[in-house]
Amino acid sequence: MMEKKMRGSSKKLYLVFVAIAFLTLFACGSAPKKDAAELSSPVAVSPVKDIGAALSAEEAVNGSVVLLKIVAPDSAGEASVEYEGRELPVFPLSNGETVSLVPVPFDRKPGPSVVKVRFGDITEIKIHEIPLRVLDGGYPSEVLRVDPKQIKPPKKYIKRIMRESREIGALYRRITPAVLWNGPFRMPIQSAITSSYGTRRVYNGEVNGFHQGVDLKAARGTPVRASAGGVVAMAKNLYFTGWTVILDHGYGIFTVYGHMNKLKVRRGAKVKAGQLVGLSGMTGRSSGPHLHWGVVVSRVKINPLEFMKVVK
Repeated sequence: MMEKKMRGSSKKLYLVFVAIAFLTLFACGSAPKKDAAELSSPVAVSPVKDIGAALSAEEAVNGSVVLLKIVAPDSAGEASVEYEGRELPVFPLSNGETVSLVPVPFDRKPGPSVVKVRFGDITEIKIHEIPLRVLDGGYPSEVLRVDPKQIKPPKKYIKRIMRESREIGALYRRITPAVLWNGPFRMPIQSAITSSYGTRRVYNGEVNGFHQGVDLKAARGTPVRASAGGVVAMAKNLYFTGWTVILDHGYGIFTVYGHMNKLKVRRGAKVKAGQLVGLSGMTGRSSGPHLHWGVVVSRVKINPLEFMKVVK
């Protein structure tokens, strides 16, 4: 009797382990940084109502992104931005504007939130808090049938899954301090969307996370092109998304191309917008030929369609 209980407990622990690995495969977080007021420093901290920063929208659905424009004079000092305990890159655009992209996580509950903008130097820091109301995206559920081994991977693949999770997490933490794209982001394939971002995935009757991108209709071998200029940060076969390319566009922005049949680029290569990066397929956990396309901003997986509306 005791032996059966131990076997049951081991099985439960194993399933929990696999679930955590899958949910974190394309996720990466960091401990919230302390507010400037909490730092043990003689620096004076002053809240201000307006200091020259504005959001592109007062409301945003979970899973979207908002553009923050910073127009403060140079005398205000260096700017930094924080949202939901996450420090966000501040960078210049070719038109001379200084901006930051504020990603709203998929699992962020609807309600009020605050974007913190800090300006200052070693003697004084001024904080401007900008309200941002988060709305419910109303995402649907989707029922899929796949190979049971892809839901509960055999134990022999666990080390591989965890290794890939760590590798991708480290990749998304890396900030390339350069704008590597020029112009608007484009869809990698001009075709219909077969599965939307945010859809709650029900695999073989079990809820297993949410869809972290969009699926585009594509017959096997369809050319897949870079959404924008960047550098190939990853080009390899992953357990869940098969042959995958991840492009680094600079300042914490990445695009993901998954389930491909063949890759046409190598890690470290520079690519231009529209350049061929691979051919579509159904490798990894896939129920049929298609292209999975995702966008990551400051380690947050957001809706690619919403991203294209903001980054032009």
